[in-house]
Amino acid sequence: MLEICEPGHWGSESLRPVLVDATAGLGLRAAGVMIRLGGATAIVVSHGLEPDAIDAYIRHWHRMDPCLAALGGPVEARAVRGTSLVGGGLLQRSSFHHGWLVPNGLGPSAFADISYGGGAAAWLFAYRAEGERTFSRSDLLTLKALAGALSLSFQSRALSGGALAAAAILRNAPVPLLLLRTDATLVWANAAGTALTQVDGPLRRAGSHVLPQGVGAEAFSRVLEATATSGRPRALRLDGRAGPTAAKLHPLRTGSGRATAVVLVAPRENTPLPDTDTLSSVLGLTRVQAEVATLLCRGTETQDMATRLGISPHTLNGYLGRIYDRLGVTNRVQAVVRLLGVSAALALLSDDPGSAERAEPSLESV
Repeated sequence: MLEICEPGHWGSESLRPVLVDATAGLGLRAAGVMIRLGGATAIVVSHGLEPDAIDAYIRHWHRMDPCLAALGGPVEARAVRGTSLVGGGLLQRSSFHHGWLVPNGLGPSAFADISYGGGAAAWLFAYRAEGERTFSRSDLLTLKALAGALSLSFQSRALSGGALAAAAILRNAPVPLLLLRTDATLVWANAAGTALTQVDGPLRRAGSHVLPQGVGAEAFSRVLEATATSGRPRALRLDGRAGPTAAKLHPLRTGSGRATAVVLVAPRENTPLPDTDTLSSVLGLTRVQAEVATLLCRGTETQDMATRLGISPHTLNGYLGRIYDRLGVTNRVQAVVRLLGVSAALALLSDDPGSAERAEPSLESV
């Protein structure tokens, strides 16, 4: 599962009545709003789809959806029938048709582009019940008008362009990263983070929640809540079939300011970290600022940084403040996420990214 939005973000619950009215007025089986950023797909809000159907689509079937593949990107505020994209015969022969549409009683489909920025594509999707009539031209005009109205709401609540850009950079980063709410609901995960939830991984999926293997939902929620409340990172040991995995929880307030979330970063061996020269040249940092930024990425505590660099904590705080300004962030966690994003982007473009020294966190079992 790879999501790029927080459940309930963009005032999605306030949009639900709109979808309910559209579903009834157009004789739909289901309708909803989908957002894509690169290979990431999220259903922000829907009506008429069971939670299991949504979870299955996000986890697997969006990759097999021929209509979604044919959309590719914005279609200039048009509304289109699914069969106009891939053809009715091809659609009915697809595994997507037999594996997801038919089991959920879904038939003719239509999509309308929702104007959206930040490199993401947003779609209003609509399905009629299996065997019912296809969408008429009048239906498509209605969907287009509805998508236009939704775009006004989205643009006032959307994630900042910087957050979307960070998500795009970190999507294929080698550093596993998951964003969890304090009830263990998965908000977002990059590919490496999603890999931790595989059969042999240290995390397991329980519906929309992510839990450490062998740990109950209530116990893990208490750990997340304690981390968020204290505002301090917490080291963890995640037990999987391949052995223990070191991880850290970091408190993080989402851009909406309404929900506290926790970032779970699970370091791996030989994770490429940005070195001093790279940070100095790429981000335009001074030599000392780049050294501070490198120590940040290695999880070095503030007092240890000052001691290692031979400077006072007051001077160090001045360096940290200038680094935050340069990165456009406000705290240590956000800075590390940005810096690891730079490292990951450079590693993807490099034939020999090499490896860097990694500080071993202390372990604390859940």
